Amino acid sequence: MLAVVLFLAWHGAVPLIFGYHAAAPNVRPKTVDFNNPKRLLAEADRFAWVFNSQEAGPLYARAEQLFAKTGDEANEIHACVGLIRARAETMSFVDISQFLATELKKPVVLNNSRLKLWVLAAKGYTDIEINPSAAKAEWKEAREIAGRLGEKQWVERADGELAIFGFLDGDSTRAAALIGSALVHAMMYGDAGGQIRFLEMIGNGLAQERRYENALYFFNRAMRIAKDTPDVGFPFMAYEGKADALLALGHAAEARALLLDALKTAQQLHKEGHQTQALMLLGELAEKVGDRKSAIDYLEHAAAIGTRLGFDRMVGQTMFDLARVYEEQGDSLDDVMGLLDDYKRYVDIYRPMVVKANLIEQTNDYEKVGLLMVQQALSVTGAVETDDEVTIAKVDEDRIYSLSTSVRVQEIADYGKPNQHALPEDQGPGYVWRTFNLTRLEQRDGGVYVELEMLALSRGIPALLRWLIQPLAERLPRNILQATLQDTRNAVTQEMKMTSLKTQRTAQVAATR
Repeated sequence: MLAVVLFLAWHGAVPLIFGYHAAAPNVRPKTVDFNNPKRLLAEADRFAWVFNSQEAGPLYARAEQLFAKTGDEANEIHACVGLIRARAETMSFVDISQFLATELKKPVVLNNSRLKLWVLAAKGYTDIEINPSAAKAEWKEAREIAGRLGEKQWVERADGELAIFGFLDGDSTRAAALIGSALVHAMMYGDAGGQIRFLEMIGNGLAQERRYENALYFFNRAMRIAKDTPDVGFPFMAYEGKADALLALGHAAEARALLLDALKTAQQLHKEGHQTQALMLLGELAEKVGDRKSAIDYLEHAAAIGTRLGFDRMVGQTMFDLARVYEEQGDSLDDVMGLLDDYKRYVDIYRPMVVKANLIEQTNDYEKVGLLMVQQALSVTGAVETDDEVTIAKVDEDRIYSLSTSVRVQEIADYGKPNQHALPEDQGPGYVWRTFNLTRLEQRDGGVYVELEMLALSRGIPALLRWLIQPLAERLPRNILQATLQDTRNAVTQEMKMTSLKTQRTAQVAATR
């Protein structure tokens, strides 16, 4: 319903007022006096109005300094709030919201309606990401003040933002009326920034209704206005929305190219919120085309940025995406290698065979490990302490080989008894002198194949005992290898389940903030 109303609102308005776009008043002055704070503030506001924080930020910073020197508190606050909004995506939204709440309580703000409108709008733009109910109240108050002041363009901007809450509240008819009216008035006033934002919002609404072809029309129009209008900020929402629609229509390569462009621009402009969004969408795209490794890389990067800056809505969505990808992916080569290299956990993973494990030495492709292993056979408990040298070779992105060679084997006599003691190296009744283990790991078919081979050098078995020991000597290594593989598989599976659960819980917490 919302999509249909929005679509009709746009096409009904186009024949009447399409030409108004050319009358945009957003004209750059020939020069800016960097010692005139009021001119700086006006120029910064002009950039901010078209969502060009890259240009607005330095002007606000300079204006704030100059107003502070002259004691002009109202304009100093105006410039300070503008600067914070310009830098918003490099800061915690929670911190920004708290700061703006403090500013709203200052007498100079309470007694200056235009300044209060400015601070309320800044807080409304901030709180939409972290506290929608607060943002709704702020935009309602901002609209009321704008109406009293006769600020028609601010009324238009407030109506556009309030449309979001109409949609969230389930009142799609009112939401469509608000956004349609806001777009029409933005075109009448030549408000290029408003047109771009409202076109993006309508496009997103149509995409939600799965009217992707119609959504593309709005995204393309927003991108065209941004390209044709001097000084307008980069239309991130249009790029992101268009990419999402293209992916839904099966154009994955084109969607990826758009998102990479948006990500590159966001990184250049230090727009970490849009970096998070682009990374999240790239992760979702990679998942849909079956590239789970890239999906995890993109999504984990998005989650890291979003968590650091308090982008709870995006973090929640990213974590849900990650949990799904983790479950779909199965084991990865990194997961298995990480487990095999975590010697502190061997006691738990390979219980009861491994009693002690410690890493003695390590480089990128070499490890030296100490192990104490215990094995029972024929009611006899044998214990042996070894030092093993492990050489690791990464064949390619999907294959790793490792060769483990025992360089010291020392039997523990009377293990588990008060008089247990280590025998001299290479002495004792045990039959194994040295072991060589070859491990091959290969990632394919949605998981990891692990192949183990073991070669043991033993003493000769006395002829009189061969009938007893020979079957055991042949069977025991196979049993050990099978148990080791099963224990490794169980540990990796459990690790994946725990990671998925943790990710889902993080997503649920973020979603409820």
